[in-house]
Amino acid sequence: MGLKNANFRLVSALILNLVILVGCAGFSYRYYGLSEVDYEHGTLLGPKEKDDLPFSKCAPNAESKHPCVIMFTKEFFAFKQDYEDTKQKLKECQKN
Repeated sequence: MGLKNANFRLVSALILNLVILVGCAGFSYRYYGLSEVDYEHGTLLGPKEKDDLPFSKCAPNAESKHPCVIMFTKEFFAFKQDYEDTKQKLKECQKN
């Protein structure tokens, strides 16, 4: 019971530090919305062809004025790497 409690405190502290870091530093990855675009043409390319979607999915609708955001490849892969690193650190933390 003491080990589980210690792990919980450690994970809680890690999450709190991440929240504070993101809150203080801000979201450092640039992303963009779309404006004055013809949503009738084009395709959103997924990781695999079966994941592709029509660009019309990004058209403003009742739920959202801007349902899509755009990231440049370099920003996206840095964001993805940070996510993967954080996931791995959490797994390592939970092992102890």
